[in-house]
Amino acid sequence: MIATIAPHKPVVYPVSDGKPVAETELHFRAIIELFQILNRHYAARSDVYVGANNFVYFEEGNLRACISPDGYVVFGVQKKVRDCYKAWEENGRVPSIVFEFTSRKTKAEDLGDKKVKCSTMGVAEYFLFDPRSEYLRPALQGFRLNRGNYESISTDSKGRVHSSTLDLDFSIDRSLQLNVYDPAKKAMLPSMDEQLAKAETEKHAAEAAHRAAETEIARLREELARIKNA
Repeated sequence: MIATIAPHKPVVYPVSDGKPVAETELHFRAIIELFQILNRHYAARSDVYVGANNFVYFEEGNLRACISPDGYVVFGVQKKVRDCYKAWEENGRVPSIVFEFTSRKTKAEDLGDKKVKCSTMGVAEYFLFDPRSEYLRPALQGFRLNRGNYESISTDSKGRVHSSTLDLDFSIDRSLQLNVYDPAKKAMLPSMDEQLAKAETEKHAAEAAHRAAETEIARLREELARIKNA
């Protein structure tokens, strides 16, 4: 009797769980806002990947070794769009920092299983933000990995939580808006609305300068014509 070997069935890694991106529009906006801010901050670097709301697999062949962060940053990998992130295809690099925008439905997981998986994976920093300030006290919390366990990051005198991984400070204002401060530039990283407002202002200024230049050119032409006809 000749034994037959069954062909190896490839592992299919899902890229979606069929659930909505966020529990509420407020959470969705907060996720997109942070993604845009960090994406712009690292726009000039081709070796930084800013991800949001996709699956991160950290053990080949094990579908349970997976998390779906609201946001994360990986250093030392190509900046490109990914359906999901597989650490073994990225030279073993895992997210350096993970952000979770916690809600009524996700609080238990964010503080429990997902946090444990991130520590197991070796995620250096883990940040939690409650956009409604209903489930976390304080609403913004940061944790740093130390010998396999997360330790709380202290808030400074200005109410900022410092990320050593990103060298950026995170804080929330009275309207519960998440703000990102760059200590190197001593300035807040602009939000999407601020970027759009700035671009609109610059556009209007450029249009005004163009109109002024055209007016001045017309005046000079009239002056030159007057001199020639004198």
